[in-house]
Amino acid sequence: MSRTCPTGVELLRVLLRMYAVLDPEAAYCQSMNFVCGTLLMYAPPEVAFRVFAHLMGPLGFRRMYLPGLPLLMDCLDELGEQRESRDRPRSSQIVRDRPR
Repeated sequence: MSRTCPTGVELLRVLLRMYAVLDPEAAYCQSMNFVCGTLLMYAPPEVAFRVFAHLMGPLGFRRMYLPGLPLLMDCLDELGEQRESRDRPRSSQIVRDRPR
């Protein structure tokens, strides 16, 4: 295999390793490959890496991959709150909207 023209899998591996060096706290977490791989399908490697790093850094998606998965936990909490509010009885609304 030529080092000057790596396959898609090799390229993905290189970009994910580069990110792990850039952000040792997040390093590599399962499913980063889906995000980075999708970017590689639509952009050259240099652009894909910059976009991936921007998603992870300034846009905050790295919190999805930090130990304890804090962004995922926040999203699940929000989902639970939305579901609770949707399922909460709306007795005041029922009384107000009832025909007289």
